[in-house]
Amino acid sequence: MLVSVFIKTKEQLDLVSKYNIKDIYTDNLELATKYNLYYETPRAYNNNLALPNKLLINDLGLLISNSNKDIVSNYYLNVGNHYTLDLLLEHNVKKINLSIETKLDELSNFDYTKYPIEYLVYGRVEVMLIKTHPLLNEDGYTIEGMDGKKYPVLIDNDKHTRILSHRPINHLDDIEYLKSIGLNNIRLDFTIESIKEIESILNKLYKLI
Repeated sequence: MLVSVFIKTKEQLDLVSKYNIKDIYTDNLELATKYNLYYETPRAYNNNLALPNKLLINDLGLLISNSNKDIVSNYYLNVGNHYTLDLLLEHNVKKINLSIETKLDELSNFDYTKYPIEYLVYGRVEVMLIKTHPLLNEDGYTIEGMDGKKYPVLIDNDKHTRILSHRPINHLDDIEYLKSIGLNNIRLDFTIESIKEIESILNKLYKLI
């Protein structure tokens, strides 16, 4: 299996670079440019932003304006059927991340020899994006829901507030099943995890694959 990861900091990059990682994604434009990583385009995209040659896109419109670039489609495009897979293939998308809403028992419906599908096996995903917020203006906060669940808050480069899920998706214990159906590309997203946590997760993964 081929492993790709999403990171946010240079410290995280230094750690994951010690492992056999296929592709590294980041929303840090400076890191992406300096180290030739895939840059995740902002979900609230600024058309004036100059984009590097390797992109993890959240907007189908970017396929047209960046047809000459190396493109991976993100799971926020909610790809979950063969029609969308075919459309992205027609636009020479290198890898296609399936929607996070795709259930494990639905994964066997896809042809992994035809489609370059990637599937998120670990990571906290964004549950809400707020363009401006009068109080939340820096990382490190959590929002507690009425049910007591705590949602981490991140602030992106455009000062948009990104609220993450209260717990990460975790399919590490399903790796054998994913291998058995022919899934070749898996992905892990690291956002608020400590270096020690990331190292532990990667060590567990590489023992399984």
